[in-house]
Amino acid sequence: MNKVIKKLFEQAGGNIEVCDVTQDEVLTYTDNFDPELFTGLIINTCMDICENIGTSGDGQVCVDSIRKAFSV
Repeated sequence: MNKVIKKLFEQAGGNIEVCDVTQDEVLTYTDNFDPELFTGLIINTCMDICENIGTSGDGQVCVDSIRKAFSV
């Protein structure tokens, strides 16, 4: 899973565990997980990416940067 999404998931109260058998990461959540916060964190990250591009880039540059930030 993408490291940015992992970080945001944990900030919203999610847990990431490693499966003993397959060594795959498993996302879990408890009552502490806040889906609205998780969504807001993703949206804020996207806005930060576009803001950091500033006026030097166009919309496609912003889209490409967001795609790169969230790719695995």
